[in-house]
Amino acid sequence: MTEVRLRNVDADVLAVIRELARLNRRTMEQEIRAGLVEIANARKTHLLNRLARERAEQLARFGELSDSTAEIRAERETRW
Repeated sequence: MTEVRLRNVDADVLAVIRELARLNRRTMEQEIRAGLVEIANARKTHLLNRLARERAEQLARFGELSDSTAEIRAERETRW
């Protein structure tokens, strides 16, 4: 794992993290790590939802695209 060092963190922010850590029975480091994981997962979920919406829009606009893999293979086989 990579080490990350934060400097100049506002005292109010640290107080909130300290309190969350206490409530969740974690160290401040564990609480910060959990927060970072939550942020990363939320971002990933947001992107996946956006891709699903765009895919649905494309399907509505163009319909399902055919898979030409079998045709390409059949054509390739006739050449050999």
